[in-house]
Amino acid sequence: LEPVVATAVRRNRLEAEGFYERRRMASGQFVTRDEIETRSPNRVTDLFQMIPGVQVIPEAMGPTLRLRNGCVPRVVLDGVILSDPVFIDDIIGAQDLEAVEVHNASSIPSQYVGQSACGVVMLWTRDAAELTGGNPPSWRRFAVWIGLAAALLVLGG
Repeated sequence: LEPVVATAVRRNRLEAEGFYERRRMASGQFVTRDEIETRSPNRVTDLFQMIPGVQVIPEAMGPTLRLRNGCVPRVVLDGVILSDPVFIDDIIGAQDLEAVEVHNASSIPSQYVGQSACGVVMLWTRDAAELTGGNPPSWRRFAVWIGLAAALLVLGG
């Protein structure tokens, strides 16, 4: 018998989630990993300083985001809607981001319509294998995800 060779093409998560399609349609503001590396931000909120229509507002607990007219956007991390208030810099570091999307009320992706009349900020994390060179994720990253999951359970339950 001849050997059988199977080849699988792994879809990029951003592709699977529609990031590239939304960017192609220019239905929002987009920041890619290359741009994040070029800007080399200290904090995630530093990325928003150069996105038109977004303001970073300093508050006692940490900076928050506002879109045009001072409205508070819904924040989504890897497809999970986060509860307000969201202090992005406490949740994730800029080095862990693969991409960022900002959508005002007129360009909110269909799966988030009705979640916010203001807009949506979507954060996409990097693949853990890419971050660690194929090694398991760090304990810090693991702890952040456990904390996020616990907060979602408490707030949702």
